[in-house]
Amino acid sequence: MKRLQSECPENPLKKIILLNANTSDIVPLRKWPLENFVELGKRLLENSEFTVVLTGSPEEKDVCVDLALQINPDRTVNFAGKTTFKELITLYSISDLLITNDSGPVHFASTTEIPILALFGPGSTVDFRPMSPNAKVISLELACSPCVSVLNQKKSSCDDNQCMKQISVQMVVKETQKILGK
Repeated sequence: MKRLQSECPENPLKKIILLNANTSDIVPLRKWPLENFVELGKRLLENSEFTVVLTGSPEEKDVCVDLALQINPDRTVNFAGKTTFKELITLYSISDLLITNDSGPVHFASTTEIPILALFGPGSTVDFRPMSPNAKVISLELACSPCVSVLNQKKSSCDDNQCMKQISVQMVVKETQKILGK
């Protein structure tokens, strides 16, 4: 963890906001558009109290490098591919908020006390919502949602995930402000 702490900002008063813009390739429809994560990161960094930290697997490292460059390379830390599972759980426990797609990290984070803002679309919020009492789910509950489940082997005929695309950056910013009391 010392290695990770050396990459985090030195100011202990800053709030650490984790962004997980990734999902596995099993159901790519769960991805909120990357350009929305870029805009969200920029909006979060308008507050000088926030530091944005990107998380992801080694396979997602390049996507996160690009995200960090687009958001603000001086105030965005990229931990994608740099953490062990144990370090990731520790990172959750010392951070102030995780904003994530419906993916594994939302459930890993549920084992800690970190506030979670989970973006759901094609997956069932009943079956797969995070179990943490500190979790908030944004889901538009469109008529076509959920379209993936274990019953259809997480396959969908959808080729335009409006359930994710219509979640606006402003919706996420508003919920973030509520969670952080800003």
